[in-house]
Amino acid sequence: MHQLFTNVSICSRRFFKLLLPTTALLVSGIAFSEIRIPAGATVQLAGGSVDLLCSDLQVSGSLALGTGGSAIGARNVQIDMGAQLDLSGSTLQLAQDFHNAGTVLAASGSITRVDSTACPSKGALGLVEPNGPTQPASTVAVPSLQTSSVVLLTLLLAAAAGVRQLRTRIKRSRY
Repeated sequence: MHQLFTNVSICSRRFFKLLLPTTALLVSGIAFSEIRIPAGATVQLAGGSVDLLCSDLQVSGSLALGTGGSAIGARNVQIDMGAQLDLSGSTLQLAQDFHNAGTVLAASGSITRVDSTACPSKGALGLVEPNGPTQPASTVAVPSLQTSSVVLLTLLLAAAAGVRQLRTRIKRSRY
């Protein structure tokens, strides 16, 4: 009876050792999220506010935030050629890159790069020039783990756990 209990315990330990790297891989943020406004589409926030939760914002059509409106929590913002972003009297907060190939109307509106724990910044914090360079030459990007780095780290940890388990099996078989 004791031998059966030991075998079940070892099997459940093996299961959880395999489950841990898989769970870490799924939780590591491999999912990619973005909000797209396609060409020809018009979105008007009418003075409301939206939290993009560290998603990318790509505007190919037209986006108007309206007076008093705000869009916060964006990771990257891209305004495509022929697209229009109307920030008149509103604010846009992003964490990383701002690329403008279209038209930005920023009369009394502002674009600001901010840092948060949920969405780490890249580049100089503060006001971003809507029609200027996306990142001055004097800024230093803050390093962060990219998705491929997290996947590679998870695979290396899983391989190390497998090698350790194999060594343990070899040691037990010798005795």
